[in-house]
Amino acid sequence: MRHGLQSLVPENEITGFMEANRSRSILKAAEGLSQWAGKVEGALVRYEKVFLYVIQLQADVLVLSIDRETPFERIAQIAESVLHDLQLA
Repeated sequence: MRHGLQSLVPENEITGFMEANRSRSILKAAEGLSQWAGKVEGALVRYEKVFLYVIQLQADVLVLSIDRETPFERIAQIAESVLHDLQLA
């Protein structure tokens, strides 16, 4: 999480979400169409208050929470920027 921001979700719930591999389950569900649609690059979950963008890395999963006011076309740009900053792109 970025400094100075308060999470909408309690820390223990975030940890539980990641440890239970729920983020991987989201990607696995999307992979069902990959034979026809191509490799899954990420999955977007639209909550009432926030977007979650789930991205499969080599061995890990990156989950970005993005403000709902963010234009849809900016989400991929934000993800690329984060991946670049983490030296994963």
